[in-house]
Amino acid sequence: MTLPVVGRSLAAALAPLMGHARVEAGVRASFRKPVVIVCGEEDKNHEDALRLGREIPGARLVTLPRTGHYVQYARPDELAAIIEETR
Repeated sequence: MTLPVVGRSLAAALAPLMGHARVEAGVRASFRKPVVIVCGEEDKNHEDALRLGREIPGARLVTLPRTGHYVQYARPDELAAIIEETR
């Protein structure tokens, strides 16, 4: 699957964050838009989301209760509202 330009840019920006790497200053500086991290409290990657929320300056972390990894399927309306608030 080919990602759209925005998706490719986002994927390139997030690539250094994967694999439990620390967020480097250059990567943090590359974020020009508001960053919101949405995760489910039951997601096995919850700790990674918390870490990213701490490491990305100005990031907003939203944890949805009783939700796992696929927030977009489990709570689509809430996710849409969170995205709209971030614009």
